[in-house]
Amino acid sequence: MTRAGTGKTYASAFVMRELGFKRVLFLVHRNQIAKQAKVSFERVFGSRIKAGLVSGSKHDCLIAISKSGRSIASEDVQNFLHATERGIQVHLFVRKNKDDKISKEFYYLGHMQASGNVREFVMPNTDKTAVEIEWMLDVPVREDLYEYIVNE
Repeated sequence: MTRAGTGKTYASAFVMRELGFKRVLFLVHRNQIAKQAKVSFERVFGSRIKAGLVSGSKHDCLIAISKSGRSIASEDVQNFLHATERGIQVHLFVRKNKDDKISKEFYYLGHMQASGNVREFVMPNTDKTAVEIEWMLDVPVREDLYEYIVNE
């Protein structure tokens, strides 16, 4: 991954245009990023597309990516996917800002379990695989806490 503002959204839009995609679902974790992505896609595709935004207010689902070099068959991925049967409890702690050199505060958001939706992929610009796992929180994150964590 690269830092914000380096053109990842534009690059993805150009690739999708050149490959002839007719429909694209672009998922992001902040409304502001969605609005910016919509503008980027409209600039790249021009009048050939219709773009819209869909937003939800129930924050009980998230996608997490494994460490690089993992496959669906990897032991740690399998432990997550079968945590309940294996007696493993998975709890979610998040940090508001990974660049925070002082406080490094983490927020406990609760117990979660893998939904079963999983996808192995090759990481961009490498030959290493990683795994996306969809997680469901037992209790949705309160709207005010969600906004505090994801906004600057």
